[in-house]
Amino acid sequence: MTRRNSCGETLKKFDQDRTFHTFRDHGWHYEGEITAWQMKANRYAFVKDVSQINNATELRRTYNKYLRRDLKKGDRNLRLVELERHELPEFMDVLEASNQRNAVVGRQLDYYEKFIDAFGDKVKFLGARVDETDALAAATCFVVNGRELACYIGGMRREYKAFRPNAWLLDQAMAWAIGQGIERVNMFWFEGKFENNSLLEFKSRFGGEVEEYIGGFEKILRPVEYQMRRVRQKTKSFARRLLTIQQRRYHD
Repeated sequence: MTRRNSCGETLKKFDQDRTFHTFRDHGWHYEGEITAWQMKANRYAFVKDVSQINNATELRRTYNKYLRRDLKKGDRNLRLVELERHELPEFMDVLEASNQRNAVVGRQLDYYEKFIDAFGDKVKFLGARVDETDALAAATCFVVNGRELACYIGGMRREYKAFRPNAWLLDQAMAWAIGQGIERVNMFWFEGKFENNSLLEFKSRFGGEVEEYIGGFEKILRPVEYQMRRVRQKTKSFARRLLTIQQRRYHD
């Protein structure tokens, strides 16, 4: 693993030769130092150490001044809610709004229901509701993993962008985590480029650093079945993406 600042400069590099040799000696193929987004073994995450922060006021002092200014808009217009299982369709609506905007095909409702079944009270679906309308402006799925809070996936309704609901929601979640004695917040993945990266820029405003991981190894046990499954997955993915594009054109 390599620790970097938000500009990509190396802070500390750990020796990973032993890991490489162990996997290769057992027939695993290293997928390389990939910088593009990967679902199964993404290499770059943005994390923040909150172990020395005692409360929400101290937390905000660690943000940059532009974020502190933006969060005041959320303070005036939003309130934090925890979504129950029966409210997952509302979470899905917010997520789908972001997916359509980014031409991304998301997971189905039953995935998140199984997610709750698997993680129980360790998973939290938090939302930012607009005070005046009660509309859900943003929602994010967080997972408590020991002393870490992981920001798994979320979305925002663009019509409420002026309130900065996604930033406000992450701020509220981190403040909650500090109150629970959690020491680290993992804002999760981004592509491994350090210039013109809007997602990295958004996360870095909260303060923290980048963790660059070793990446993925692959070992194919049944080559024929593997290739057939890849073809089926690509066909389904293409069909879903085509449907999403058609729906967007229809709404436009």
